[in-house]
Amino acid sequence: MENADASQPLREAASKSQSFLNQQAGAVAAMLGGRIGELAQSLRKVAAGLRQEPSTYMAATLAEQGADAVDRVGAYFGRADGQRLLGDAEALARRNPLIAAGAAYVAGLSLSRFLKTSSSRSNNGASAPASEAYRGSYNGG
Repeated sequence: MENADASQPLREAASKSQSFLNQQAGAVAAMLGGRIGELAQSLRKVAAGLRQEPSTYMAATLAEQGADAVDRVGAYFGRADGQRLLGDAEALARRNPLIAAGAAYVAGLSLSRFLKTSSSRSNNGASAPASEAYRGSYNGG
């Protein structure tokens, strides 16, 4: 009986964490949906510009079709909440494990590049004053 009582706070904390993460994922998805919608609008403007030239009519048609596809993706992210995103991602990973592995690989590479860039920025900022201090004592001595 004591184990059940002791695990209750852990369950509540896990439930609160999951709820928070779902809310955050939903907010990020809505923001991403808006950005993707802006991209679709830009593609439509490009298509309209291409339609003015008879020789680029096919390219305009392709740009319009691309804008429609991008718009559907943006609408999906705009409507999706965290639970739906997670469920859809799990279903995709089960149907196509190679796509999931490729996405994880790309995400890992992106994260490592981000961390490397932010690490080098912080190291450059920290080492500049030390090197200036060294030059100052060298020039003065």
